Amino acid sequence: MSYCTKCGNEISGDDLFCKACGAKQDISTTAKNSEIYVTPAANEQTIEKLTDVTPVTFSSVSAPEPRMSPKKNPNMPVTILSVFLAVAVIAAGFLGYKYIDDSNTINTQQETILGLNADKSSLQSDLSTAQSTIQDVNGQLSSTQSQLATAEEDLAAIQAKYPLRNFESLNKLQLWASSHKQTDYNYADDQYATALAIQQAAMEDGYLVSACICWASTTGYHYILCEAMVGTTVYYWHPEDGIVKIYMADIPVD
Repeated sequence: MSYCTKCGNEISGDDLFCKACGAKQDISTTAKNSEIYVTPAANEQTIEKLTDVTPVTFSSVSAPEPRMSPKKNPNMPVTILSVFLAVAVIAAGFLGYKYIDDSNTINTQQETILGLNADKSSLQSDLSTAQSTIQDVNGQLSSTQSQLATAEEDLAAIQAKYPLRNFESLNKLQLWASSHKQTDYNYADDQYATALAIQQAAMEDGYLVSACICWASTTGYHYILCEAMVGTTVYYWHPEDGIVKIYMADIPVD
């Protein structure tokens, strides 16, 4: 709809003159004013103001550009596969290292077990040897105890028949000791057995001879001796040599 530029009367868009006031119409201005006016002006002053309005130019609105969908990266599957392969290689390396470490630990433990088993076998062998030695010693001890019991029985029988006496002189003791020398042995029980044999021989001859085991605290050795008295003096000798030596003099005798 268009309006007259002078009186504001409504006119058609192609009228050259206003039908109300007869004013000539400018088609371009009328067209522009038609975009501005909504209703006819109430008075002429309003119409004049409207004619002075600067035409509004509407810029053309460009159509929005079409949105482009993102292009698919053709290398994406390769990248994903590479990542998976890298993770798989790292995992395989870790598992391999863990397996090797566990294998080394197992080998070390097995070597330790083998060493302990070897030590156990050695200890068992030593124990068997010690037990065998103990059995031998016990057997020798039993034999010695049996010999001692027999000697004591013989001594009791001899003493009952022949009262024992000391040697009358040192010369007689020396002759008797040298004639009853015994074989030398390495073990104490065997050496003591020789001293007991001398004691028994002396009893059979009617003499009093003692079989003694002496411990020397200064040297840490023990000695097997035979002792006898001449008067108030005590003499001793080793069963294997028969050499008589003085031990203690002036022993009080009841």
